[in-house]
Amino acid sequence: MAWVTVPGSNNTREYENTATSSDTYPDAAGTYSGGIRTYTKPGTSDTVTVYARTRIRGEINLAPNSEDFTAWSDNNGVTTTPNATIAPDDSLTGTSMIELANNQAHNVFFTTMIVTSGLKYTLSIYAKYNGRQMQILSGGPFGLQNYANFNLQTGTLGTKGTSVTDHKIENVGNGWYRCSMTTPNANYNATNSGFAPILVETDSATRGQGYLGDGVSGIFIWGAMASESEYIRRYIKTTNSASTTIERGELSKTYYDNQ
Repeated sequence: MAWVTVPGSNNTREYENTATSSDTYPDAAGTYSGGIRTYTKPGTSDTVTVYARTRIRGEINLAPNSEDFTAWSDNNGVTTTPNATIAPDDSLTGTSMIELANNQAHNVFFTTMIVTSGLKYTLSIYAKYNGRQMQILSGGPFGLQNYANFNLQTGTLGTKGTSVTDHKIENVGNGWYRCSMTTPNANYNATNSGFAPILVETDSATRGQGYLGDGVSGIFIWGAMASESEYIRRYIKTTNSASTTIERGELSKTYYDNQ
């Protein structure tokens, strides 16, 4: 199976080039080849071609345990407490991330995302001020200048590393912001590419900057997402593995069924 960019979609939609009638539209007439369905429009001699199985590019969350930060692979200089506050979806699932009284970097980190050569990735997380600002940092093959700072008091952008092509902050209500940064990967395939929200004292902190914690300050976090796209995508919850969200060409099927 391979996902291929749909021509004319501005690189935002993909189709599965091995999709067959057994995957989608089992009751629809037409010939399937290479993931494309061809049929004659009922009552006419017009030939219609559609992509049988499609998805929006980047609408797969590569970050496992997107709301369970106690399950992330590293927990450095912080205490994480799940279900500590109301999250942006109005559930009691927001995590408290409080710095230890140590002189070090204060963050949670996961290292299980697989990247593909030549693509851009957008990392995002919802965050709320609780005494500290936040930095998003990526590791592994992403490079040492892949970081961006966010001011959670004012809802404004801080400084970013030279490898970051874009970063955004969006007010989603009740003190929460969705913070994101976009960056290209290195020019090779790799595993163990990381994603870390880091506590910082100011929104001009350097990459992974440490400091002496006070033991009580921090932030609230929820809904981490890593997507294979230069655009921020709708949030998709994950548990212990990446998501498998797929759109199955329902617009095409509806069009066919309504003829």
